[in-house]
Amino acid sequence: MLSVDFGYYCLHRCNHEWHFFWSGHRVHHSGEVYNLATALRQSILQTITSPFWYLPLALVFSPSAFRAHKGLNTLYQFWVHTELVGWLGPLEYVFSTPSAHRMHHRPPGDCNYGGVFIVWDRMFGSYVCENVTGYKDYFGLAGPTQTFNAVELNVEHWRRMQLIPGSWWKRVTTKRRTTDWTWRPLSLFEPLPPPKVKQHGEVRTKYRGAQLGFGGQVFSCAVLVAGPLRFFH
Repeated sequence: MLSVDFGYYCLHRCNHEWHFFWSGHRVHHSGEVYNLATALRQSILQTITSPFWYLPLALVFSPSAFRAHKGLNTLYQFWVHTELVGWLGPLEYVFSTPSAHRMHHRPPGDCNYGGVFIVWDRMFGSYVCENVTGYKDYFGLAGPTQTFNAVELNVEHWRRMQLIPGSWWKRVTTKRRTTDWTWRPLSLFEPLPPPKVKQHGEVRTKYRGAQLGFGGQVFSCAVLVAGPLRFFH
């Protein structure tokens, strides 16, 4: 489990640091409403690039053992996508919790990459505690997207990469973030700040879809009414 989660930490951190990997992973961060459905918001590209980060484990563990622990790793990450669970006290020192992962989904989100364990972030300098600033209803991309179209969300960053000077090889191998991979194992024993009062209200207005005119509203209502009627013929 530790080996799989460390592999996930490296994968996840590089997903944020390199344009090529971010082009797929940003789909997961595009949602501005933070709930369990966010965990299911995945991209096409990431399913292709992710397996390569676990190849070193094939030299040590059997495929069946890897699949079992990889499945448990993914399953664990589902429940941390929620605003309903607050500070979990001592568990925050070891595990990735909803509190820790909320900071990962708050722009710019370049922190708290661990899947099951938060110890990697605390040791390698990428941990940010939610209690420092307090809870905020502020999730999604730093530059919020203006679409719910799944295809557009998967190709949106590729359009932005066209603005990077040079060849496409340079664009896909360029870093979007430069962060230091520090080694501070003693930070595991540093105390975390206590919880702050929860902040209410949206930090910014969330995208809720295109606004329909009167004609669009009538058409939508007609579709909703006519749809079920076909089953009564």
